[in-house]
Amino acid sequence: MYSSIVFFTSLLSTAFALSSATSSAPVPTATPSGPWHVFNYTSGCSPAACTYAFNITYTSDAVVPSLNEPSFSTFCAGNDIQNEFVACDDPSLVANEIPVSQQSELVVQHTYLIGQGVSEFVVEGSINVTGVLYPATQAFYIQPTETRGLA
Repeated sequence: MYSSIVFFTSLLSTAFALSSATSSAPVPTATPSGPWHVFNYTSGCSPAACTYAFNITYTSDAVVPSLNEPSFSTFCAGNDIQNEFVACDDPSLVANEIPVSQQSELVVQHTYLIGQGVSEFVVEGSINVTGVLYPATQAFYIQPTETRGLA
């Protein structure tokens, strides 16, 4: 009986030690990012569809780049018939524009890995843009407002 209690106590101590060691390891977290620079934004409508196109860039100024949103520069384009996120030239970014009266909401998502590919994050930002019903070229910034970690 005594040896069973000693064994059980030893087993609990080992499990507790392993649990403490595992839970004390740092877990990567995403830090706030942005703003993203949008330029050469154009949009227009024809009887067939409303289209949009733009360049978007972000330069990370992170002290520890492996723990923050990485830099990117890409071109995105789509139309309102697609009615869903469309991959940009850099497929880690997707965009969707939702027309509303004389303006639209441009939504951009960036998916990336941090912590040596251990944690995946999606950062999302949006902005109301004017000029949907007539051609326009604009430059503006999108401040990401939502970050989600994915399992």
